[in-house]
Amino acid sequence: MRFTRWLAVVLPAVLAAGCSPAKQPATATATMLDGQTVTVEQLKGKPLVLNFWATWCPPCRLEMPDLEQVYLDYKDRDVQFLAVSSEGAGDVSAFVEDNNLTLPIATDGRALFDAFGIKYLPTTVFIHSDGTVAEKVVGGREYADFEAAIKKLE
Repeated sequence: MRFTRWLAVVLPAVLAAGCSPAKQPATATATMLDGQTVTVEQLKGKPLVLNFWATWCPPCRLEMPDLEQVYLDYKDRDVQFLAVSSEGAGDVSAFVEDNNLTLPIATDGRALFDAFGIKYLPTTVFIHSDGTVAEKVVGGREYADFEAAIKKLE
């Protein structure tokens, strides 16, 4: 009983740590699967859904079909998407192929992980077109969660 009360008080504080909106770091880089380098600064000008994930992360794997569907539904509505993994291209490419993913994916993204203070996976950062962070959400999302956050950016 005591543990449950302790968990109810401590868990929200732990999950909220490092999750307050702030100015996003523009110069950190990652490598797209096609080998090109990308920075968040290059994506400025349109709302951005920036998802941090890994192939070995069960909640990441569970949310990926919903993230893919949201990408397909919103990519033509001036919303950008970038899924960033700290893993190398080999592991990520195999996962992308096995799961028929088409959303933009970057690998070797440790610099972006560090720049955004990512400690837990998955984490999704919703960024306004002016480059400021609107929301940083820790934990797996479903389609409706992604959509609600995107609508706040528009």
